[in-house]
Amino acid sequence: MLCLQVYNSSLIVEPDSKTLTVNVSAMKLDTRQYTLKGVRTVTELDLPEQSLQSQLLRSRSHLFALPIEPYTEVRARIIIGLDNIKTTVPLEMREAEGDDIIAARCRLGWAVYGRAVKEDATIPRLLHICQCSEARGMDDALKNYFSLESLGITATSSALRSKDDERAMKIMEATTSFREKEKRWQTGLLWKFDRVVLPDSYQMALKRLKCLEAKMSKDPQLKEFMLATMNSHKHKGYIRRLEDSELAPNDITWFLPIFTVTNPNKKKTRLVWDAAARSQGVSLNDCL
Repeated sequence: MLCLQVYNSSLIVEPDSKTLTVNVSAMKLDTRQYTLKGVRTVTELDLPEQSLQSQLLRSRSHLFALPIEPYTEVRARIIIGLDNIKTTVPLEMREAEGDDIIAARCRLGWAVYGRAVKEDATIPRLLHICQCSEARGMDDALKNYFSLESLGITATSSALRSKDDERAMKIMEATTSFREKEKRWQTGLLWKFDRVVLPDSYQMALKRLKCLEAKMSKDPQLKEFMLATMNSHKHKGYIRRLEDSELAPNDITWFLPIFTVTNPNKKKTRLVWDAAARSQGVSLNDCL
């Protein structure tokens, strides 16, 4: 999974992102190829269109003779970052006194930088890769363990909410309502991101269901517990059978497997909704 934080925009989650090694070269067929390692794929690299007019190249003596082709309203399809810096580091420069337009040659060829119009109001775009990994979760857990609260020390004034807490509060304020007929409250899921695309989890959940059914066929007490618990949930309105019109999958469709846990000391069994179950490396807990 890859998380992208775009400046002045929301967090984008790419659950199907792959890590690749690719070869790149300049446009000429006889040029050398360079290997880029650790390249991550995304569904869409939504970068702004850019143009390099031939008039700009012809009007500047330091650019006129360079092998640079003009282009109009094109979008970059790949970003080469610091992990492959040798490919894009400037090897040669062309500039002129009093001109903000410069040209730099790297191993992939010449590129033109700078603003031709001083009043250019292009919205800046910065792209960050977020470390949304289990390692970060462990790091956060350690930080929480050694925090003041874990030592029994609390501040006298109310602490400021984190960004995650602020986001959760906004969702709750916008989606929470009282259902008069059922005499209960209802609120929306506290998604971590504005845009969530979950992978297909049907096969994972189906496999787990078949395993549970196999256990129930060999354990009459487990079968009795499962049937009684599910019927109780249905009677209380916690669960219901979906209509056919509700079965069409979308980006946030998720099939949630279940299992049971028994406390040997209390000899009590409880039903667990397994939000930690993973499909294609992603779990529901990752997004909530």
